[in-house]
Amino acid sequence: SWNVLSQLKPEFEDLTGIQVEMLSVHIDHFGSEIKKPSNTWDAVSLLSFEISDYASSNLILEIECLFELPLIQDPSFDPRRDIHPAVWRTSCVWQDKYFGITHEITPPLLCYRKDLTQHPEENKAFKEKYGYTLPEMPETFPEYYDLVEFFTRKKGQRLGGKKLAGNFYGTVLSPYLPLMDDYSNLLYAMGGQIISPEYKIETDNLLNITALEYLLSLGKFTPPNLKEYSMEDQFGAFTDGSVFSHLIYCEDFRWIEDPSKSKVAGRVAYSLPPEKGKVFPYAYSWCVATASPRKEAVWLWLQWVSSYEIQKRIQLLGGATPRLDVMHDSDVLKKPYMP
Repeated sequence: SWNVLSQLKPEFEDLTGIQVEMLSVHIDHFGSEIKKPSNTWDAVSLLSFEISDYASSNLILEIECLFELPLIQDPSFDPRRDIHPAVWRTSCVWQDKYFGITHEITPPLLCYRKDLTQHPEENKAFKEKYGYTLPEMPETFPEYYDLVEFFTRKKGQRLGGKKLAGNFYGTVLSPYLPLMDDYSNLLYAMGGQIISPEYKIETDNLLNITALEYLLSLGKFTPPNLKEYSMEDQFGAFTDGSVFSHLIYCEDFRWIEDPSKSKVAGRVAYSLPPEKGKVFPYAYSWCVATASPRKEAVWLWLQWVSSYEIQKRIQLLGGATPRLDVMHDSDVLKKPYMP
């Protein structure tokens, strides 16, 4: 939603006379830059697992103290009412106190080429090979494996009634560190967890090992030069039409459905992973700097960007709102990737 907010912020500036300067910092340098004593900032967008570090260092403010500023409260926004309570709690709480306002929740979904799962020729061939009807959206991981295997084809073979001009792959895994996202989401969907409620690392239990082995087994259905892929290459392999299925975070769905940027627009189905249907979403929250001399102005900005109208516009432009009412808005529900 960062790019979308950059487009919308002139409206806030015209409305309030407050100038908003937005700065994007590369993730590799984010922590060191933000914590420099010479840097002055009023608000920062943090991931849920970063909140405790900044709160314990007294860099960010307990957000509920801003609720006591009566002259600058927007009655149409109350995070205790409007933000999904589980999302707000898990993304912003440290030591039973709230330190931010969640502004984006980005769950990943499995994306499939529905034009292929619905093709009569592919359905006939699948039934002959596997002995059961081709599932458009698999309910089990063995079914997903069969789909990924089945739709992996060589140049010159037929796919969807046409002869392939190049190789076609069942899936594409994430390169390097983002591969942990693939593993985490696979593990959660199977009903596992990396850290137990007792804070014990569980990587050696049977379910965690099963998830890792399953993930590795998909490697034979991915592009052979995956180690050379960037995140852009990985996503591009799906949108240029050379991959059947891919786990993609929701902030990228708008690009999938944009015909000017994607060859598969209108031909993709979206679903939660098989079996347990659980995923590992990223949650981003606005936090206010303890040292900021402009807390009132920041709070006005946070209320404005969290309002129903602005969150709806952000969602329709490709964002990922945490607001319950926006999630159920009739215009939002028309998007093909919304439930």
